[in-house]
Amino acid sequence: MGSGLRRGVVLERAFTRARPAGQLWYLAQIGASTQGRGVGSALLERRLASIDGPAYLESSNLRNVPLYQRFGFAVIEEISLPEDGPTLWTMLRR
Repeated sequence: MGSGLRRGVVLERAFTRARPAGQLWYLAQIGASTQGRGVGSALLERRLASIDGPAYLESSNLRNVPLYQRFGFAVIEEISLPEDGPTLWTMLRR
């Protein structure tokens, strides 16, 4: 197995272990290409307004954690990936 594929498998396993059990909204791949203009906040606010119940996401950027916390998310786990991989934060909003 190539190193890229191996890293992908490790990442997916870590996410699967970290993901809370039960029914929840999984907010995958939300983001904005330009920071500091409120685009990410607007996207997140609109999405959260349309759902009912707990929501879960993963962030690979520590600078985004306070943004998610302002929307009621709390860090539930910090995952350090092997082979010089990035640190990721799993977050839950009840």
